[in-house]
Amino acid sequence: MATRGRGPDASGGGPKARANWLRRARWVAVLAVVVLVLIVLFQNVETATFQVLLWTPELPRFVVPLLAFVAGAVAGGVAWHLLRRRRG
Repeated sequence: MATRGRGPDASGGGPKARANWLRRARWVAVLAVVVLVLIVLFQNVETATFQVLLWTPELPRFVVPLLAFVAGAVAGGVAWHLLRRRRG
């Protein structure tokens, strides 16, 4: 006896139902990541003094990893662009 469930391999509904389930699962995953990022953000709002060469800024603690992530993303994007440009 086949039962109609809500999982991806539930009988009945076909590919459209499976796509809807995957779409919901993706949104739940995105929401979970956003909540975790907000938790880390609110735990690291106190200011700290950092020394960068001759500059000593006072920044919230979450800014430094955020800047490192952005710098890495930019460097990766530039490298990706240069490698794609070489091939074609």
